[in-house]
Amino acid sequence: MERSRRGFTLVEALVAVVFAGLAAAGLVQGFAKLQITEARLIEAERVQRLVQDKMDEVMATQDFNSLEGNFEDRGLEGYNWDAALETTGVENLEQLRITVRTTNAPRVIERSLYTLVYRPPEQSTTTTGARP
Repeated sequence: MERSRRGFTLVEALVAVVFAGLAAAGLVQGFAKLQITEARLIEAERVQRLVQDKMDEVMATQDFNSLEGNFEDRGLEGYNWDAALETTGVENLEQLRITVRTTNAPRVIERSLYTLVYRPPEQSTTTTGARP
């Protein structure tokens, strides 16, 4: 006596459900990692934009006295910046480094920019005598 087979057996159905579950779990895990990576990239881009903005600001104002701070005046907490002027060995030419880093992220992100700054020599104001 031969039975006609219609559909799946219970074992085949269970195996298919297990495989589908494993595939779904893998997809969910992949999307979670993708979301974490996207958040890190967005944060890194924000830090890069902040360091470029701070470099533009310092070069425009030529304020080399304030060499550290944060971005709370812009409503951004968790970001600090610092700057340093270093000699280059060339008279009146210095290298400016500005670094921005996150302070409250699970992983610290830090970006630095460098540029050269020319400082003209100071003019002497002493006079040796009046000219006729």
